[in-house]
Amino acid sequence: LVHLGMGSDGHTASLFPGSDALDADSGRLVTMNSDPAGANPYERMTLTLAGIARARTVLVTVAGAEKAERLVEVAAGADLPATHIRGGRVVWLVDEAAGSLLS
Repeated sequence: LVHLGMGSDGHTASLFPGSDALDADSGRLVTMNSDPAGANPYERMTLTLAGIARARTVLVTVAGAEKAERLVEVAAGADLPATHIRGGRVVWLVDEAAGSLLS
């Protein structure tokens, strides 16, 4: 089980939009990464998309109105890190505020 959240910029784990970690070698499960936008300035270790995809179940929790617009973009397939979440089974838990713009 991998339990993730989604940030208001569409990031998940510590995989930020535009970061080099999004293109990490598919054989690597973890990598070091930092936010290219500088909003999260500290380097940190994170699962790669390939590492996340190895999970039998991926649970994604999204809460808060500030994430509503970005969640619509993810649902539409925009090129954001959260859009690329894969796993054996992916379950999205979305609160009312975050899901308020979904149809």
